[in-house]
Amino acid sequence: MEEIKEGEYIRTEYDGIGKILEVRYDPLRYVYDICSNIAFPDDITKHSPNIIDLIEEGDWVNEHRIVEIGIDPFNQKKILYTDDSREGTCGERCLILFHDEDIKSIVTKEQFETMKYEVITWNYQMHKNYWALKKWCLE
Repeated sequence: MEEIKEGEYIRTEYDGIGKILEVRYDPLRYVYDICSNIAFPDDITKHSPNIIDLIEEGDWVNEHRIVEIGIDPFNQKKILYTDDSREGTCGERCLILFHDEDIKSIVTKEQFETMKYEVITWNYQMHKNYWALKKWCLE
């Protein structure tokens, strides 16, 4: 991996995206974000001076899920496509798109997976297994 500099953005496997505040060389580690989180080189999956380069399909930007990443044909900049739309000025539906300067918040798909709460339907077999496990734990 090429050298990571202060001010660049990083994407880690578990902690999401952050900005490098300081590079320490004893051993090599990177301090990022306001909370002084530490990332070692093996933790970093991508880095770039442009935050848009770290976003992947499935991530959430400004509370919208990114379904495709492409190149804007007019200015050749990277563009993020969502599956959401909003009402345009003439009442038509407009697809919500983001360029680099539009990004205000990001939740990576990995962060989303760890934060979600899955609702499951309780059935008789689960009920039976729960009480068997509880009984076993109390013995």
